[in-house]
Amino acid sequence: MFDIKIFIFACIIPTVSLAAPKNFPIETPVRFIFMGDSGTGGAGQYLVAGALEKVCKERGCQFAIDAGDNIYERGVKISADMQFQDKFEKPYAHLQFPFFMALGNHDQSGFIPGSGVHPERGDFEVQYSSHSDKWVMPARYYQFSAPFGKADQFNSTVAHPVIEFFVMDTNLYAPQQKPQFDWYRPGEKYDLDQQAWLKKSITVSHAVWKVALGHHPYRNHGVQHNAGEFEGFGLSHGTALKKLVEDHFCNKIDFLFTGHDHSLQWLPAHPQCGNQPQFLISGAAAKSYDLSRSESNKKFDPAVWEAFNTLGFFWIEATSTQMRIVGYTVDKKGIPSVGIDKIILKTVGKL
Repeated sequence: MFDIKIFIFACIIPTVSLAAPKNFPIETPVRFIFMGDSGTGGAGQYLVAGALEKVCKERGCQFAIDAGDNIYERGVKISADMQFQDKFEKPYAHLQFPFFMALGNHDQSGFIPGSGVHPERGDFEVQYSSHSDKWVMPARYYQFSAPFGKADQFNSTVAHPVIEFFVMDTNLYAPQQKPQFDWYRPGEKYDLDQQAWLKKSITVSHAVWKVALGHHPYRNHGVQHNAGEFEGFGLSHGTALKKLVEDHFCNKIDFLFTGHDHSLQWLPAHPQCGNQPQFLISGAAAKSYDLSRSESNKKFDPAVWEAFNTLGFFWIEATSTQMRIVGYTVDKKGIPSVGIDKIILKTVGKL
């Protein structure tokens, strides 16, 4: 079916870059927003966007990281899709800093929303980086560190960054349908290349804080459950994701940031994964689940903090000695409220 919105937007955007992303922070401390599951274009996204404006004006924000599901419900079919305007540019028009984006399952879906098995749709999100002055997704998986060496280059580095992010594609490890391409399966070249990149990048990193960012959680108190126990239409319970985390992140990074579950959670390190990482879930930037711990029969691990039935996000400040994590809930009027404000110290010589 002919899509007039795509046609109009394609006519507006030329084949060359309109504007390269800019305003990469070269100073410390490093202050950023962590959010996820944002791209609805609906009222919830605008409420959170307004709350972000308030918090960033008060506390300062140098960039945002988004854990995926950037374009609900099925992603885009072209890099000039009008959905980028409706579900990203317009909601965040007043936020003048870069957004580092990860791929979620809804970004790569076909007939069944959330299937995550159409990687070609994720490629269009990568291509959109050349059309936006704030959307940053240079590849399907990538890394960056802050502070940056140059304010106009996201991949410019300093010798010893305060924080480094390893942004990965988790969708092939938890598909809900048969992937459209053989290469997009665990054990195939794409998976092996991503794992080799993770292993090397984390090993050689000189950052004080090491953070992995992906869409699907390892530990989770919400309705999506833990990796290895995911619910869905059926091909995967996330066992391949569980193995990925345990092979590459346990006792090797400080935090695993994810979304997918439409809630806010800060979970401590889990014995099965050693003393690190801790786990942050921020999937409430546009939607929330009608769930609380008391409504579930599952036995949960302790939580540092968690909030269900609410929109929200995290504001984080990192220095060479500490990380301050502030969890915000956002009410139906768009007013942000602090749910947790906690500082963790960096022990020299340890994660």
